[in-house]
Amino acid sequence: SNTGDEELLGDLESDESLSEAIVLLGRQFNKVLKRMDRRPKSNVQNIKFDISKQTNTQRRTRIDEKTSQLKGVQCHECEGYGHIRTECATFLKRQKKSLAVSWSDEDDSEEEVESESAKHVNALTGICMSDTESCDEELSYEELAATYKDLLSGSTEVCKALEKQKKVNGQLQAERYDHLAKIAELNKEVMKLNADLEHVKKQVKMMGTGTEMLDEILQKQSLGKPKPIGF
Repeated sequence: SNTGDEELLGDLESDESLSEAIVLLGRQFNKVLKRMDRRPKSNVQNIKFDISKQTNTQRRTRIDEKTSQLKGVQCHECEGYGHIRTECATFLKRQKKSLAVSWSDEDDSEEEVESESAKHVNALTGICMSDTESCDEELSYEELAATYKDLLSGSTEVCKALEKQKKVNGQLQAERYDHLAKIAELNKEVMKLNADLEHVKKQVKMMGTGTEMLDEILQKQSLGKPKPIGF
């Protein structure tokens, strides 16, 4: 019926208007992201979205589904038949013109902002370079010579301290060798004394054994002698 066709046509036009708005928003958002990607950033990752592709796909799917139900509908733009308003060549041309005007205005404003930012950056760079050049010019030859003399004096003091420390280390090393030699001599003397002690112990033991044998011999001899009378 005509009423049902008009309702479907109204729904389609509202859906198409929303789709067109989403497509436009996605294109402008992608355009801003591309401009931001061309600028150097720190601690921010480059993010790219393709909203327009997904929206166009959904838009085409809806058009294919609903145009199959609306064959022979009338276009409200050119009052022709067989197509809808969003598919009308006149409507599309008008939309392209309006989008081109809005994008050109946006490009002009963004270019003005970028040129103004570039001016500020160049001014800041010029100030930094002028400060560096003035600092370099203020450093004279006399100051460089004085700084070199100070560094040379400090290096000389360090070398002297190093030589002194080497001498102290040499003396300590010589004393160490002397102490090691004395320790070796004392160890030899201890070994000799231990050997002498063992020898004396053996002699004492032998002397003890000889004394016992002598006492036994004397005792035997005293038993074999005749006793005097009265005893």
